[in-house]
Amino acid sequence: MPDIDPITQEALRRASQMRGNARINHRPAPKPQREAPKPNETAPSVKPPDDPVKAFFKDKEESIILLLILLLMEEKTDPSLLLALMFLLL
Repeated sequence: MPDIDPITQEALRRASQMRGNARINHRPAPKPQREAPKPNETAPSVKPPDDPVKAFFKDKEESIILLLILLLMEEKTDPSLLLALMFLLL
C-alpha cells in the first residue's frame, strides 16, 4: 500500500484490528439453563383461612376499597369512578 498516505494506512490497520477483536469477542453468551422442578419437591401449600371474614379484613386498605365499590354500586355511581377504584385494587 505505498500509494496510501500514512494516516489512511493507520486507520485501515486499526479498523482491521477492531474487526478481529469483534470476531473474537462476539461469541454468543451461553444461555442460562433452567432448573427442572424435582418430582419430590412439592409446591408450598396454601392453607385456606379459618374465618373468611378475617381473611376479607386482613388488608385494611383493600377491604375499604372493596366496601366503597359495593356501596357505590348500589348508589348507581359513575362507572368511571368504579373503574378507578378497581384499578387501585390491582
